[in-house]
Amino acid sequence: TVGAGLSATGDASFGGALEVTMPFELQYPASVTSCASLVAAPSFVVPLPGLVDGATLAWQAGTARLDGAGTYPLADLGTVEVTVVREGAEPVVYTSGPGTTAELRVDAEAGGTFTFAGLLDPSGAELHGTSTWTCGPDA
Repeated sequence: TVGAGLSATGDASFGGALEVTMPFELQYPASVTSCASLVAAPSFVVPLPGLVDGATLAWQAGTARLDGAGTYPLADLGTVEVTVVREGAEPVVYTSGPGTTAELRVDAEAGGTFTFAGLLDPSGAELHGTSTWTCGPDA
């Protein structure tokens, strides 16, 4: 049915403080009527995995100003942040700052690539990575 069963399917690779490469699939809510509608929206949230190597990841990565398909640098993304939560440990937050690089590329069907480097936690540990995905019907 239209508006149901769409997902982002892709691969993510992270290095530095968290070393892992993995496939992922994120289902969009039923209110998403088509992949192209995600690119026509005024903002875009980067689809990224939420569970990695036994840790829960909470991401803040997207653009508040989307002008359709294209390439968006860090200046358009604002703050990029990931909170890593492991059972029995305090959450660790990696945040963009001076020296961070990031780029989001989105195609007309909401597929794309997100690359980032230089996210730092308070101790100076660095996180970098790349995620690529396509949008389409659930597998």
